[in-house]
Amino acid sequence: MSDNVNISQGSGTAVATHQDTSNIHHQKAIMEYEGATDPVMVSASNPFPVADKASNDGGGLPFHSHTLDTSGANISAGPARLYSFDAFNTNATTDAYVKFYNKDSGSIVPSSDTPFLGPYLIPAGTGMSIKFVKGIQFTTRLSARMVTGLANNVTISPAANDVIFNVEYKE
Repeated sequence: MSDNVNISQGSGTAVATHQDTSNIHHQKAIMEYEGATDPVMVSASNPFPVADKASNDGGGLPFHSHTLDTSGANISAGPARLYSFDAFNTNATTDAYVKFYNKDSGSIVPSSDTPFLGPYLIPAGTGMSIKFVKGIQFTTRLSARMVTGLANNVTISPAANDVIFNVEYKE
């Protein structure tokens, strides 16, 4: 079959380039993008250029904990952008909550510190994964704590190894 097919425009015809696959016509498109000097046929060997911002500038930094508790942890040393977190609650009966703080130093004080982001529920026996495409900016320091209740002043921690917590961030 030929590489071109005529399309009726109502009056006259136009020619569209296509590819015949099992007698089904698939229209081909030639893409132009900034930086290209000529239109280019996109293919597996010549893919459309897509910039992965995280990988172009070194990627995110990982943080991992299976013992995050009510006193929390300073994830970054200074201002940071949170891109994603995963939390998996291995306890079959007790829910957990993760709360993020934009705090300058020291431990998180449940009676007076207010979460900057969250709380996020990690139901008993399940997990969650959240990605922030453009990231959430923490202007002071990215910190987090894990508790078993929703209220800001809860001071009961999940048991060690109950919640697996992973963060991707960039300072």
